[in-house]
Amino acid sequence: MQEIPRANIFGYEGKFPGHVCGDAVDLIRGRPTGAVRISFGYMSQRKDVETIVKILKENFIENSPPNDLHVISNGLKENRAPTSSIWLSGLSLYPIKSCAAQSIEGSWPLDDKGLQFDRHWLITTGSGVAVTQKRLPQLAVVHPNVQLSKHRLQLNATATEVLDPITIPLDHDAGELSSASLCSVRVCGDRVPANVLDDVEVSDWLRDVTGTEGLRLTEQTEVIRKCRLKNVAGENSTPISFANESQFVLVSLVSIRQLKDWMKARNPSATLDQEAEHLVSRFRPNIVIDGDIDAFEEDNWKTLQIGNQVFESLGPCNRCQMVCIDQKTGEKSKEPLTTLSTFRGPRIPFGIHLRMINQGTHAGETPRLTIGDEVTITERQVNATNGLQ
Repeated sequence: MQEIPRANIFGYEGKFPGHVCGDAVDLIRGRPTGAVRISFGYMSQRKDVETIVKILKENFIENSPPNDLHVISNGLKENRAPTSSIWLSGLSLYPIKSCAAQSIEGSWPLDDKGLQFDRHWLITTGSGVAVTQKRLPQLAVVHPNVQLSKHRLQLNATATEVLDPITIPLDHDAGELSSASLCSVRVCGDRVPANVLDDVEVSDWLRDVTGTEGLRLTEQTEVIRKCRLKNVAGENSTPISFANESQFVLVSLVSIRQLKDWMKARNPSATLDQEAEHLVSRFRPNIVIDGDIDAFEEDNWKTLQIGNQVFESLGPCNRCQMVCIDQKTGEKSKEPLTTLSTFRGPRIPFGIHLRMINQGTHAGETPRLTIGDEVTITERQVNATNGLQ
């Protein structure tokens, strides 16, 4: 409750008379003059009261973490050895930014920006404005597939069975892309050059799938875009593609299962598909891990090794309404963002950003990640509140 000195109260009465219930005079000299009041009348129903109580519980009452979360300050279970088994259980790239994921069955090569061809393309309007699922959720049904052996990108659409797939070569001759094909696009505040694929067939295909005219496919140039997230040395020189912030996003299936339990507890009758695999797709990660770890233990990791590759954590991936878009249909809902904000705080962190700091391969070999690779946590963050690691 806001405490106002008695002298101030009398001062307000003398200089600011006429304050009545329902007016807009809630601040005087920058100080709040009262509390929020909830009024009920003869038409109010029990469900109105229950709704208010629910809002208060979810947004204003602080509770200790649920017992089933098992959070321990140093990120380790007390009865588990530090060498417990963790493995790479899922690998996805997103050839076209904000379109569907391409799930990797075996292994995939890496380059200096992350997974090869991850967020290598971008859909823009005729004026060069980048289009994402926030603006056009139907992009979720556009399924790009990079076929390395055939040197091509194939586009499929799950929304219709009428449209045939369309293919685009991965390699371009020097004469194919002229200066007239260059444009400038804005990605997360960065203005970067891109090559416009002036292909009427591709634009028509995108129109038929999304119902939007004038869409164009643009490709990243050789100009290097830098990661905005700083590493432990305070540097932000890591090269990235059209990705929002980092080379990789990692999520844990253990954390996904915890989120699933929270959602079921909050709304047992919810129609949202709460299966772990479907929930994972909403977070659009590159790397999915599983194993003998705690939920959200990944928040405390500083460096880790996956297979032969060493990665550094650049901090949590804070979520927005993108996670509310069903990646199968493009339909929007309130979950899982509502549940996450309740249990994870206002920044809504879920998963972590990674950058590759060492390619553990022999000279001349292309570094790769492979499903089933062992994950080793090599260093943990120092807890800022209790000093534990």
